[in-house]
Amino acid sequence: RVLEIGHYIAGPHAAQMLADQGAEVIKIEPLAGDPSRANNRVGQVGDSMFYACHNRGKKSIALDLRSRRAAIALDPLLRWADIVVTNYTSGVPERLGFGFPHLHAINPRAVMVHITGYDVDGPWRDYAAFDGTIIAMSGLAEMTGHEDGPPVLSQILFADHSVGAHAAFAAAAALAERERTGRGRLVEMGMLDVVMTYLGLQVSLMGLWDL
Repeated sequence: RVLEIGHYIAGPHAAQMLADQGAEVIKIEPLAGDPSRANNRVGQVGDSMFYACHNRGKKSIALDLRSRRAAIALDPLLRWADIVVTNYTSGVPERLGFGFPHLHAINPRAVMVHITGYDVDGPWRDYAAFDGTIIAMSGLAEMTGHEDGPPVLSQILFADHSVGAHAAFAAAAALAERERTGRGRLVEMGMLDVVMTYLGLQVSLMGLWDL
């Protein structure tokens, strides 16, 4: 049982992968809906393909988490969940009433996967992150394209999808650990960290190239 409190790609993609494996996923959206419902909409009716491609197999409810009364609906869902997935910026879950200390107090067996751009306690924790900024900061854009040309961004949102896949795997591993300990845990996933794991060979060779 997965409770998703996320938007756009990274969090929704992680929850969708869990749904594909048979999890029951409930997605909490703001009253106006996940902003991606309006992204690249084809025609004038219905949700966008952008939204559909990251949210198949889910149930969805609308809830204003900024309301003082939100906990009436939110806390029962937090108690219901085995896994809570979010990709809101660092500090936002705590402000909106679903931070890990609160989750663990009312549901000690729950696993929380928190996806951020630059870690929850790093020096860039308060900066928003998008796929393009992560690809640029990792150096991957500099490695793409012609050697004598400018840095190039991929048309595929590589960083968002990669961290989503890593987050789904980490959630499953945390559930396996819970079978031994009886308690859930917080799993923190930084987008930049994930992309850097793909560049291990390039980083290790940089010193050789400079010789």
